[in-house]
Amino acid sequence: ANITGHSTAPTIAYTDGGATAVADAAGNQLATFAATNLSDGAVPIVATRQYEDSDGNGTVDRLSLTLSEAASTQTAVLGDFAYTAGSITGSALSGGTLSYPSSTAMRLVFGTAGNANITGHSTAPTIAYTDGGATAIADAAGNQLPTFSAISLSDAAVPAFVSATTTSTTNMRITMSEAVSAVTFGAAGGWTATGLTSSAVTINSDTTKLDLTVSAVNRGYTASDFAFTSGVSGSAISDAASNATASFTSKTIADGVAPDAPGSFTRSTGSGTTATFTWTATSDTNFNHYEIWYGTNSTDVTNRN
Repeated sequence: ANITGHSTAPTIAYTDGGATAVADAAGNQLATFAATNLSDGAVPIVATRQYEDSDGNGTVDRLSLTLSEAASTQTAVLGDFAYTAGSITGSALSGGTLSYPSSTAMRLVFGTAGNANITGHSTAPTIAYTDGGATAIADAAGNQLPTFSAISLSDAAVPAFVSATTTSTTNMRITMSEAVSAVTFGAAGGWTATGLTSSAVTINSDTTKLDLTVSAVNRGYTASDFAFTSGVSGSAISDAASNATASFTSKTIADGVAPDAPGSFTRSTGSGTTATFTWTATSDTNFNHYEIWYGTNSTDVTNRN
């Protein structure tokens, strides 16, 4: 499939079979002939087409198309193509560029990149082409890429890191830019941050999220140097199209764990209009302050605003 040109020409030969002949109305039979080269009469087609995040920042920014054979004429212009964004919302070709990295490749860079943190689709984006005649894509034999209607683009964008937040003292939730199909923990050296030791990873029920099991950290734990290293004993993150997340560093881990309640809360002294309260302070290292609310009705205090 997807071969419509040649470097070594195919050949055809013929042996006059007598009774099994090719002849004209006067009975003149086609004579036996030796192997003769066949010329190329097949038009080039788009063999593969995909959308990409060229710098791995979680934003789809270009399309790549490959042809079934080398093109010797590459004069098509961006306006010959029509694009629909599908799930890659925000993306648009208008104002972009068309280039030819090789004789079999076309690259269409968006004028407007897709919205942030979208590198996969449920509704595929599409590309269509109108043969412009003078603005053509053709092989060495002059066969032009024909007009084609909208065809789906495949996913070649890797899942990108979006955020990481602790959800308990032993779990960190990592959000990716698209649904993750497969994840391999590998070894602790693949998932690191200051003060954090990891031991396992699973895909959350929301498949855009991963749950990383970590050794107990303090409530309030944060870090600014979270790193994932692909390939440490097989550590990997990939989507349904087998696009694998590249290693990344220097990502922030946010504190998502509520402080524990004050312990041993008591009124130790008090008289008249004053009171003294004591309690065991929270162990939360990201703790800000306590608030004590007073009221004559417990419901009003509970529902304070």
